[in-house]
Amino acid sequence: GYSASRLENGSWVSVPAYTQNFLYTENVNAAFAIFGLEPGDWSGQVGLRAENTNIRTEIEGTGQVNEQNYIGLFPSVFLNYSFNEQQSVQISYSRRLSRPWSRSLLPSLDFEDSRNQWTGNPNLTPEYSNSYEAGYLHYWESGSLLTSFYYRHRTDVIQDITVIENSPTDPQQNIRVRRPINFATEKSWGIELSADQEIANSLSLNGSANLFRSDTEGSYTPQGAQTRIYDSRSENFRARMRVQWEIADGFNYQASVRYRGPNDTPQGTRSGMTMMDTGLAKDFMDGKAKISALAYRSGRSES
Repeated sequence: GYSASRLENGSWVSVPAYTQNFLYTENVNAAFAIFGLEPGDWSGQVGLRAENTNIRTEIEGTGQVNEQNYIGLFPSVFLNYSFNEQQSVQISYSRRLSRPWSRSLLPSLDFEDSRNQWTGNPNLTPEYSNSYEAGYLHYWESGSLLTSFYYRHRTDVIQDITVIENSPTDPQQNIRVRRPINFATEKSWGIELSADQEIANSLSLNGSANLFRSDTEGSYTPQGAQTRIYDSRSENFRARMRVQWEIADGFNYQASVRYRGPNDTPQGTRSGMTMMDTGLAKDFMDGKAKISALAYRSGRSES
């Protein structure tokens, strides 16, 4: 539940527009089958997963109920050919879904800023994606490298859209409201490199880099307004690096850096983002207990 009050004439008064009790129920039932085969230097696997999802949301104060009940079939195919013990190529296809986070379904307004607010959307449905990948994998004594080319097609993509609406507490005042919607169709293709290397017996390094292009096509019809078309074309770059070091028996150090490059969005431009973290961990009682110390830093801007 969410409750908000404001001070009026020395007394705290509840604000009904921001006071809600939200009930959320989700049931997922699934069945899957997998068939594998390894003829000679070839290996393959075919799978099929069936899912039934039932979601019910309710706002007790208003009696507003939203229900979703959907069934999906999700096939997958994987094929691998080994040239030798160190080198192989692989191709794959998979269909997946990504359900919206329960917080995104909560239709309450964010009360932190009276002029710029965020609210969830109980009508959100899952995103669906079809992914095609082809890769080359190379092992050596102390590491490996995977090079992958991919194409992904997503539908019902969820993105936040910002619109101008009347304030729920003052109809004469306009506010900016940001809410998630099933907004668009997205096509992306690119190349991804993933590698790991053991530098010493107790020191290892792994990382990945992803360079891709994405095309997004979507539209949105605000209440009482004309349909707006939002398209974007963007080149993207993302990278990650992590180092792990076992300083002594049961005493470990880890540090990582993640970077997401700037990219265009349907309603603006998102600047690059860098995240760094580092930490020490010590095991006790033969690994049954652990003490960790972590430090974290991130930098981000958006327009």
